[in-house]
Amino acid sequence: MLTRRDFLKFVVGGAVGTLFSPLPWRMADEMVLFSQTWTYQPPKGKEKWVYTLCQLCPGGCGLKVRKIDDRVVKIEGNQLNPVNRGGLCPLGASSVQLLYGEHRRVKKPLKRVGERGEGKWEEIEWSTALNILTQKLQELRINGHGYTVACLDGYRNELVSGLIRRFCQAYGTPNYLTMPSGDETTSLVINALQGHEGHVGFDLENSDYILSFGSGLLEGWGAPVRMQIAYRYIYENPFKPKAKIIQIESRMSDTATRVDEWVGINPGTETALALGIAHVLIKQGIYNQEFINNYTAGFDSFKKLVLEQYKLERVSKITGVSKEDIIRIAKEFGQAKRPIAIWGRGKGDIPCGLYEIMAIHSLNALIGNINRKGGVICFNDPSETWWPEFGLDEIAKKTLSEPRIDTSKFPLITSLLYRFAENVNSQAHYKINALLIFEANPCYAAPDPALFIQALKNIPFVVTFTSFLDETAKYADLVLPAAFFLEKWEGITTPRGLQYPIFGVSKPVLKSPYDVKHPADVILTLAKNIKGIAQAMPWRNYKEVLKAAVKKLYQKGEGKLADKEYLVSLNLDGSSLPGSFEAMWEILNKCIWFNPNVKKEGFKTASGKFEFSPKELNLSHYEEWELKGEKEEFPLMLIPSERLMLTDGYLGNAPYMVKALPNTVLIKNDLVVEINPATAAKYHLIEGDKVLLKTPFGEAKVRVHISELVLQDVIAIPIGLGHNAYDEYLEGKGINAHQLLGYAKEKLTGIATWALSRANLIKI
Repeated sequence: MLTRRDFLKFVVGGAVGTLFSPLPWRMADEMVLFSQTWTYQPPKGKEKWVYTLCQLCPGGCGLKVRKIDDRVVKIEGNQLNPVNRGGLCPLGASSVQLLYGEHRRVKKPLKRVGERGEGKWEEIEWSTALNILTQKLQELRINGHGYTVACLDGYRNELVSGLIRRFCQAYGTPNYLTMPSGDETTSLVINALQGHEGHVGFDLENSDYILSFGSGLLEGWGAPVRMQIAYRYIYENPFKPKAKIIQIESRMSDTATRVDEWVGINPGTETALALGIAHVLIKQGIYNQEFINNYTAGFDSFKKLVLEQYKLERVSKITGVSKEDIIRIAKEFGQAKRPIAIWGRGKGDIPCGLYEIMAIHSLNALIGNINRKGGVICFNDPSETWWPEFGLDEIAKKTLSEPRIDTSKFPLITSLLYRFAENVNSQAHYKINALLIFEANPCYAAPDPALFIQALKNIPFVVTFTSFLDETAKYADLVLPAAFFLEKWEGITTPRGLQYPIFGVSKPVLKSPYDVKHPADVILTLAKNIKGIAQAMPWRNYKEVLKAAVKKLYQKGEGKLADKEYLVSLNLDGSSLPGSFEAMWEILNKCIWFNPNVKKEGFKTASGKFEFSPKELNLSHYEEWELKGEKEEFPLMLIPSERLMLTDGYLGNAPYMVKALPNTVLIKNDLVVEINPATAAKYHLIEGDKVLLKTPFGEAKVRVHISELVLQDVIAIPIGLGHNAYDEYLEGKGINAHQLLGYAKEKLTGIATWALSRANLIKI
């Protein structure tokens, strides 16, 4: 008989062993090029190891790269990096396949010669491409139409995002857009409740009770390898773990199977559950009264709301969680020494509602664990403050006064990609004449991709900077080949959720075999050639930008260099900064700068306290999402399922990762969705049946996997498959979940999420 303790020992050992053992990655190394070409022979030549930083996800892990002559043959984790401490995720291990993926890479600048979407190109020289781009942007700016240019930034924790924002401001367009994620809503909430505009971290390693509202801690949330290490640390002794972790979600994810408890919840009702837990904490007096009395404002109104409107009978009916479980969890949370409530659905890229994050974060305020050990940590990241000021010319001042094309009824929201697409299609505002897309794939990963594809067809001039021939490239006029992360300089900033700031310089480990450029260097070239914006971009190349940032960091004199190995323990020892900037620049070839003693930012609201009821937002409360379709036609709920072995967004899975998918995700080319046995019985389905999955946004044929890991009347669909681009290893496998999930909107803010959608199943 396998006891729970035996099971914990098994899964902890298995998870950590898989993560840190060299065996699977060595096998991947040997198969990397073999899977790309049958004629592969192991390279011979001089061996060399070089260091760099990964940029395939927000984690920014340290890497050691093995080269034979000038060919990369192996990638390992760098033990000098405190984020990944020598660990490596499957995506990082697959980097070599992505680097040498002959049929995926954009090798030269391409100019469209066919219709949008046909994928017909002619190769051109960089000089020709830059002339076309410069002439178009110059013409629009001189004619006073600079505001009709938009930039879509797909980067996440790279310094280049700051350069793109700076270019937009100097050029004179208010239309700086980002791919949707949970980060913007988090920033909005923390700003409103705490007056803080910087970074938000979660000190999970020092918490003793983690209440996770759908955060995929082992699926890639935040910095994926950091979370795997934190998990190993917490459950190092399965008989006496350092923390209790409760996972709240509608499908029992890998995270939920490996922590202490899974709480199944009706999709989209997390706000109500958080307020129900607050009800118990307040009613039974198990909250931090000293913190509430001295450091919060609006508590009386919040107390009145949760006691009157979130009684447990109502909360249980909304969420499907029993009253007994709500009471028990609330008591455990309130009586723990260092509890923390965290948010960020899945990997953190799926947007949460504003009131959802407010409600969850109110739990942290109730127990006073903000800017304290084991709690929510707020600080200012150095990368947000080092950029020098510059003046705007008269053209930019005028065009920046125009409203954004994606204007929300809620003024605090700064980027709504679906609203951008809607307004471009309806021409409700002004026309967008040019769109520049940086390392993003909205034609695959935007909410309701068909909406964005139509928008691209309505924009006269579209340019995409990308390493890969993805879905969005098919709809561009110019496809400009971006250097892959192993081929370029980059500045890596603090990843999502990390509780202290880092900064690293990622250096190229080889000269690209293709005719590529860093988009940052293209931006700097444009700035020199477009009249009026050169003063904002005084650097000759992106390497100079990075040097300037490091010099500013050095002059500040804070923090340490992570030049000691961190694999064995969670200590954050490091060396003091060296005696010169030049020495620091050289050392950053091998390690990163970090500051475990960063100044924590206090409450900077008008009251100088944590605001339970911020003026512009009012009190947190539960509202149903605005879902398309009628319940009678679509009686089921469709939710996304994220996996560590599935990447989403602009990348697309490497061949190795596709091959590693189980048959509960992909059977040959058929996508597999999960349903509960009771749902299967209702629809007369058996394991592996083919069904037609219908939503208000579309329909597709899929197979079903019957599992008790998903709630009744819920369908879980994997995200990350269904590409119609890249190469033969990925194209045509499964369906794109975004096409069926579409998006739901929060009533107040207009924030769109693809966390839930109405659906139906029809047996074929």
